[in-house]
Amino acid sequence: MRNIYKVEPPHLSQHLDLTERASWKIRGCGIVALKIMMEYWQKEGSHRKSGVPSANQLYRVGLNRRSYLFNVGWRHTGLVGLAKLYGFKRSRAYDLAPWKMSKAEALIILKREVDKYPVIVSVYSNYIPRKGGHLPVLLSLNRKRAVLLDPNTKNRKKVKIKISAKKFLDAWKQRFIVIRP
Repeated sequence: MRNIYKVEPPHLSQHLDLTERASWKIRGCGIVALKIMMEYWQKEGSHRKSGVPSANQLYRVGLNRRSYLFNVGWRHTGLVGLAKLYGFKRSRAYDLAPWKMSKAEALIILKREVDKYPVIVSVYSNYIPRKGGHLPVLLSLNRKRAVLLDPNTKNRKKVKIKISAKKFLDAWKQRFIVIRP
C-alpha cells in the first residue's frame, strides 16, 4: 500500500513522547494522535510553523479544558476543541454510531475522509471488540488492509502497523475525528 500523502505523518508514541508524568503514558493515545495530526499539517505546509505545542503541553491543556473524562477516555469533542484552540479550525468529530446506520454506510463516510487525509479513529483496545477504547491514526484502508499509526507502543519503529481490514472494521466504533487547518 503506497502512501498517498505528500508527507508521512510523524511516528509518535504515548510511551516515548509523554514524559511529564508516568500515568499520562497509559491514557495518552488521544493526545498523541492529535499531536500526530497537528505535526502532519505543519510538515505538509498547511499550518503555521509556530503554535503546535508539545505532547505534554497538549495533555495539560486538555486536562484543564476537561477534555478527558476519567475512567472513560478523551472526549472526541474535547480533542476537536484543543485542535481549534491551536488554529485547526476545520476540525470535527464524527459519531456515526447513534445514527443507527450500518457499518457499510458509516464506512463510506470514513473512506471519503481517509482517502484524502489521515484521521483519528475510535477503536476497541488492541483491536478486540468489546474491550476498552483507543485512538490511533488511520492512514489508509482498502478491502484487504488498514494502515495505522498506533501510539500505544514503546518502540518508535512499531508505531506504523498494518492489520487486516476485517480486524479494523470489527474494532472500529463508527467514530472518528478529522483534524484540519
